[in-house]
Amino acid sequence: MKRKLQNLLEFYKSIAFFNFLCSLLVAILINVESGFYYFIGVGFLLSLGIFELQNKKDYLFYSNNGLSKLYLILFSFGCNILVGISFFTLFRLFENV
Repeated sequence: MKRKLQNLLEFYKSIAFFNFLCSLLVAILINVESGFYYFIGVGFLLSLGIFELQNKKDYLFYSNNGLSKLYLILFSFGCNILVGISFFTLFRLFENV
């Protein structure tokens, strides 16, 4: 169980890095709120597509550890929503201070 969670988090980290960079660029160029929406939606899909193109063979590693591609994507999307909403909420709290 611990190994599966570590593998899930490793997969999420590999997708979240590029997503964060793209979302930060959108936040700087447009506005912060758009950056958060981009992080949750479009940025995630773009990062997932890039991972698919560059690291297609990595799915075999995750599959051998009992994690399907669908499970990896759903877990990562759930984490992405939680992280995005958390940062958005913190930003709103500190914006009013």
